[in-house]
Amino acid sequence: MNQERRFSFFEFFQQIFIIFGVQVMFTLFVICIFPVDEFLPEFSALPILIELGSQGISTSALLQFIISSLGIAALVTVFTTDVVFKKMLLLWRSVIMFTGIIMYMSFLIIVFDWFPMDSLGGWISFFITFMLFFILSISVMMLKTHYENKKYAKILKEFKERNGGMNDE
Repeated sequence: MNQERRFSFFEFFQQIFIIFGVQVMFTLFVICIFPVDEFLPEFSALPILIELGSQGISTSALLQFIISSLGIAALVTVFTTDVVFKKMLLLWRSVIMFTGIIMYMSFLIIVFDWFPMDSLGGWISFFITFMLFFILSISVMMLKTHYENKKYAKILKEFKERNGGMNDE
């Protein structure tokens, strides 16, 4: 059974807010673990974190997070639904999406000056963090798919039992 995955505004906005929420929680975690007021020299390359110090996240940082969330959600939507690429293999969609997100985030790093372009530590931290969150998101998607498959297999089994074990056709 070949089922097309269609675009949904609800799923799109859900993606935006999940990505945004994770960005905010991660930033708050970093601020709480490493109070930027005390570790200011180490965070001088991350102006998005030191605008308000340990008092929280600035409005400009939140707007930058929303902009990054919108772009990432748009890329995910384009590559996980059949909006544009109907016949492309899932593997190629994933590779292009992954590359597109890295390019988009690199663009935002430069535009918003999250850290200097020549900061090797900044780029290494970005790629490590990106890979960790990518692996985490893939793991959550796989776990969700596993549980959904189990749920639907159970529903199908119950349906077949109720309907006298209909033949698989």
